[in-house]
Amino acid sequence: MTVVSPELMSRVDSVRWHHSYEIVPGVTSKGTYDPNGLWKRLKLGREISGKRILDLGTRDGFFSFQCEALGASVLATDYVPKEATGFGVASEIRGSSVEFLHQNLYELRASDIGTFDYVLMLGLIYHLPDPYLALEIARSLVKPGGVVFVESTCIDQVAVLSDTTVDTSSIRDLPIMMFVARNKTSFWDLNSKCLTQLLEHTGFIVRDMQRWGKRMLARAEAIDNPKMSRLNADARGVVQRG
Repeated sequence: MTVVSPELMSRVDSVRWHHSYEIVPGVTSKGTYDPNGLWKRLKLGREISGKRILDLGTRDGFFSFQCEALGASVLATDYVPKEATGFGVASEIRGSSVEFLHQNLYELRASDIGTFDYVLMLGLIYHLPDPYLALEIARSLVKPGGVVFVESTCIDQVAVLSDTTVDTSSIRDLPIMMFVARNKTSFWDLNSKCLTQLLEHTGFIVRDMQRWGKRMLARAEAIDNPKMSRLNADARGVVQRG
C-alpha cells in the first residue's frame, strides 16, 4: 500500500470527484462514475507505449494516467483548471508526468501542441455546443492513420426527454441528433448513425462501434479526404463564384 501523507489525504477528501477510481493502491477517489468499464472497452495495451495521446476533457485524469502507465506520452486538457477537479492531487499522489493544459477544446491548434497518435473524446461530444467543429479540430490534432475514440450518449433505442421517454428503435437508421439542453453543459443526444456520419464528414473512417445501454463508443481512423476538407473549408469561409 502506498503511504500518502495526511495532508494529501485531506486534499483527496476535499475534492469534488467525478471519476471513482484507485489513484494508487489504498487511495480511492469518491466520485460518482466508475470509468473502469469504459477503459476495458478501449482495449488499449502496450501498443501505445511511446505514442502521443491527447485526452480531451480529462476531468480527474483517469484515462490519462492509465495511458501513462502503459508507456504513452500524454497531454491532458480541460476547460476547468486542474485544481478545480481531482487531476492535480491525483497527479501529485501518483508522481505523474502527464502534462495538463488548461484550455478550451475550441482553442486547441496543432501549431501549438503538435499532433497525436491517439485522441480521446470520452463523454465529451454531447457537452459541446458545436460537435461538428469539435471533430474538425480533433482531426487536425491526430496524425493521418491515427485513432480517435469518441464515447457518447446514444439514442439508438430510447430518447429521454424532460417530460417523457420516446422509443427511437424504429428510426435508428436515420442520422439523428437532438438538442436536449439537459443542463448547463449537456446540449445534445445522438444516435450511432449520426456519430458515424459526423466522423466520416470530418476526416475519419469508423473502424468499430460499440453500443451498450444508452452509451456508445466509436473507434475511428484519421484518413486523408481532400474533397471533404475542401467542403468544410468552404463552409467556414467565402467562396468566389465565376
